[in-house]
Amino acid sequence: MPDTRAGRGDSHSARELARFTSVTKEPIWLDAGFSPRIRSNRSKIVGGAVKRMPRWICFYVRVVDRIGFGAGVVAMVLTFVLLGILVESSAARLIFGVSHIWSVEMAMFTMTAYYLLGGALSERDNYHVRMDLIYSRLSPRVQAILDCLTGPLVIFYLVVLFIGAVSNTHWAWVNKQVNFSPWAPPMTPIKVIMTIGIGLMTLQVIATFFRDLAKALGKSLE
Repeated sequence: MPDTRAGRGDSHSARELARFTSVTKEPIWLDAGFSPRIRSNRSKIVGGAVKRMPRWICFYVRVVDRIGFGAGVVAMVLTFVLLGILVESSAARLIFGVSHIWSVEMAMFTMTAYYLLGGALSERDNYHVRMDLIYSRLSPRVQAILDCLTGPLVIFYLVVLFIGAVSNTHWAWVNKQVNFSPWAPPMTPIKVIMTIGIGLMTLQVIATFFRDLAKALGKSLE
């Protein structure tokens, strides 16, 4: 019987050539193998030579992004809580002639929790408001390089802010601090939420720094 192993090998090689041709969109030169550009692309695809950031950085960015998204969802829900408080306060005053002493402060606390817990998601999705004259005109890689230079300053500021928040929250817990108002609510819960929000924002800014660093170096986080 004829030996068909060589035919199977040739068929497999042909399929591989076709696959790499479809990926690179380059012609195949059967007499000379791959062209130089295709050989370069083939080495990246087959040999796994696509440059990646270290695994721990990729893992950190992935985990922080998910945590930030979860906190953002909680912040979105808080908008409905805030709406309910304001509607209840208005209805109680206009319909029943009753004014609650806790309505305004509770709305303020809810709003504070909303924008602090939502900060990480806004940073992840680049929703923060920025004003610039030159930055938007630069290429994405130059923008990433500039962000790598300014990122550590933001991280330093947030770390100092987080340390202060932890210290202030501990003081409020130990001294049973209350707000100076007729309602006099305890301040520890809202300060705990503020500290968590600042901490998440700090982690997310560090993740953004790693993302900008990867873009500046031409590497991948996937």
